[in-house]
Amino acid sequence: MNEHKILTSKKHYTLQTEDLPLCCPLPCMPVWDQHPRVYISLKANETVACPYCGTTFSLSSTTDKHANV
Repeated sequence: MNEHKILTSKKHYTLQTEDLPLCCPLPCMPVWDQHPRVYISLKANETVACPYCGTTFSLSSTTDKHANV
């Protein structure tokens, strides 16, 4: 098993449009420097995965400021 997948404790993040552009790892991740920063294209109504660690990201469908970031 890939050690990067073990180090990432949260596997899914729901982001707001204000959080774009998306890069992984996010600064709020427990071990934010676990792999090289990679920018990921994210559009509404889609879920994308980081090619390094497999963490998934999606955009919130609401304007709720209390999303899971």
